[in-house]
Amino acid sequence: MFIMIQLKNVLAHHVWLSCKCGHSNLIAVIDLVEEHGESITLDQVRRHARCTQCERKGNIQLRLVYVGGSQFALSGSNTKE
Repeated sequence: MFIMIQLKNVLAHHVWLSCKCGHSNLIAVIDLVEEHGESITLDQVRRHARCTQCERKGNIQLRLVYVGGSQFALSGSNTKE
């Protein structure tokens, strides 16, 4: 089961995609939202992703990652220093 995360809610993140052929890519979420609209979900990206190296579609691993300083990644996580 995949959680339906709308990418418009995680604009500071990136999507990391990795194909079985060994090719991987990191794409800024904001770029995906600008190209595909605010309603795009992480599941839609996963289902429609195609490797730009081997042209394979499907069986692509996907991760939502934060690229930046940890002080920003942890903001709102309710951790105490």
